[in-house]
Amino acid sequence: MNNFSGMTVNERLFTIDRIEDFDRAIEGRNRLEAIRILQEVELSATEAESILAAIENNPGKYGYPR
Repeated sequence: MNNFSGMTVNERLFTIDRIEDFDRAIEGRNRLEAIRILQEVELSATEAESILAAIENNPGKYGYPR
């Protein structure tokens, strides 16, 4: 198990080499896959849902196309 304490979500995803997979899930609008990946970095389903909602509400802010 990794110690993700104090890391940002991007740092966590980078640490387990899943950042590109997460980006593909977001760009492909695959919520279930995005949630699954976020849970791999020790985020709860509630936290993952909150992150996805923020990205969906303002994708440009997070570097994704609108």
